[in-house]
Amino acid sequence: MDVEWIYPKGEFTSICAGSVTPEEVEKVLAETEVDCAYVTSPDYLGDLSDIKGMSEVCRKYSVPLLCDNAHGAYLKFLPESLHPMDLGADMCCDSAHKTLPCYTGGAMLHISNHATANYDDCAKEIMSMFGSTSPSYLIMESLDLCADYVNGDFPRDLERTVERVRVCKDRITAFGWHTIGEEPMKITVAAYKSGITGDDLADRLREYGIEPEYSDTQYVVLMPSPFNSEEDFLKLEKAFSEIKQPRIRLFGDLPAIPKGIKRMGIRQAAFSAQHTVNVEDACGLVCGMTVTSCQPSVPVAVSGEEITPQVIKILKNYGIERINVL
Repeated sequence: MDVEWIYPKGEFTSICAGSVTPEEVEKVLAETEVDCAYVTSPDYLGDLSDIKGMSEVCRKYSVPLLCDNAHGAYLKFLPESLHPMDLGADMCCDSAHKTLPCYTGGAMLHISNHATANYDDCAKEIMSMFGSTSPSYLIMESLDLCADYVNGDFPRDLERTVERVRVCKDRITAFGWHTIGEEPMKITVAAYKSGITGDDLADRLREYGIEPEYSDTQYVVLMPSPFNSEEDFLKLEKAFSEIKQPRIRLFGDLPAIPKGIKRMGIRQAAFSAQHTVNVEDACGLVCGMTVTSCQPSVPVAVSGEEITPQVIKILKNYGIERINVL
């Protein structure tokens, strides 16, 4: 299938931020004949897309809305649900193991009651094309045990933790750090605004016995859970109160994620013969396999797109030194 990418209006400099608006979705739907709209929300930095607004736009154009809710399975159990399925998405996948207590690899596919009828009828058969005939029964049982918990004490535990995370964010901000994102169970610190790279801040946090979820040159992401104790939060707050903020300008203008220059289709490029080169030598060549730093994130270059000087600059900024090209 061909992909029509939805680009945000303004420039964005992080491959981990990918929110778009209903208006940007509608612009593409109004100009292009598409089979479905696919979005990722929340993104890795904790921004939530307006799924409700997008679902209304998609219904207007009779296009199903699919959502990758990998980091947001818990959103269903907030006092007021923010889960995509309650906001109008037709289909949604949850990586349960990221924000619910189950084994890594545990995931769920949700199909809305208002989705096209044959989605529900054919889902199991279609999934069997990609699934194993020898699934992990440990993962499957962990999902069952997780279901027991989320139908029991989890909403109460989650509500308590959401309030503690809010207090923690307020205290971190009071110490002079900058936090971003509205997701209630994620603490994202824009370290570079305090004159320290996210990677350096992550190393400093490890000295306090704190392991971040993710870090790069700009940000540190922390993901608490109801299983974190009060001592954990106090330790985190102590770390941010003591770590020095150099308050220097680390970067000039950070490179914005560019619009892709398509040279051939994704499938054609992905299945073509490829070789690996240093990113400095890739300028003008065609990307073989999609290049990204982490998941979920915006790919710096997609299969079939031209490697430009701006793409090379971003790849190097994220520590990517080699790339597959045609």
